[in-house]
Amino acid sequence: MLICTKNLHFSDFVRANSEKNQNGYLLNVLICPAYLTETFKVGEQLIELDLKMNPFNAKDIKKIEAGLLERSHFLQEDPKLGIPSLVIDFKHYFTIDTKRLYSHDSSNVYLASLTTPYRERLSQRFCNYLSRIGLPDKCTVGKSMPA
Repeated sequence: MLICTKNLHFSDFVRANSEKNQNGYLLNVLICPAYLTETFKVGEQLIELDLKMNPFNAKDIKKIEAGLLERSHFLQEDPKLGIPSLVIDFKHYFTIDTKRLYSHDSSNVYLASLTTPYRERLSQRFCNYLSRIGLPDKCTVGKSMPA
């Protein structure tokens, strides 16, 4: 799943390569994989990499669906488009070189897009998770930390 809209970015990519100055050129695109909810529940979303993750019980899955676990984001199924429910784990992300991304014909891979405001909400949740600051458990507002 691409966080940015590929068509909009592609026009920027073409324009940046045709201008004298490529200040607007984006070197890499950030990608967050969306896992099938069924494989995510049992911790087998990365089984192809020989990695077994923690399984989730029904209570945890309900929290994920409700957006209460900040590490993940739930995407509801769309039976009309044949898209199953998906989970994005914000600890799993990577970048890909823009030229490499657009050098492959990906027209047969496209399924759907998130519309506004869902796209912005996903981006905001990802950024909030990634930018969190580690604080001690006993940190309270208004009290100074011991040196």
